[in-house]
Amino acid sequence: MSKYNTNRKGFSVVEVLVLIAVVGLIGFVGYTFYGNYLDKNAVSDTQDSNQQSDNNVSEAPEITETRDLDAAAAVLDSENTESDTSEFDSEVTNF
Repeated sequence: MSKYNTNRKGFSVVEVLVLIAVVGLIGFVGYTFYGNYLDKNAVSDTQDSNQQSDNNVSEAPEITETRDLDAAAAVLDSENTESDTSEFDSEVTNF
C-alpha cells in the first residue's frame, strides 16, 4: 500500500495557480482591448462633434442685399472662427 492516497478529489495547488494565471492573463488582455476601444470611440466622438460645429456656418443668412451683411457678421462673430471671417471680408469687398 502506498503512502499517498491516489483517489483524492479536488485540485492541487499547482493546478489552481495555473488556472488563476490563465484567467488573469485573459482578463488583462480583455481590459486592454476594452480601454483601447473606449479611447477610439472618444476620439471618434470628438471628431464628430468638431465636424458638426464646422457645419454650423450654414446657419448664416444668404447675403443678397447690403443689410444682410450685419446679420452674417453677427453669426460669424458668434462662431469666432478666423477662416470664416477672412472669407466674409473677401465677400464684402466683392459685394
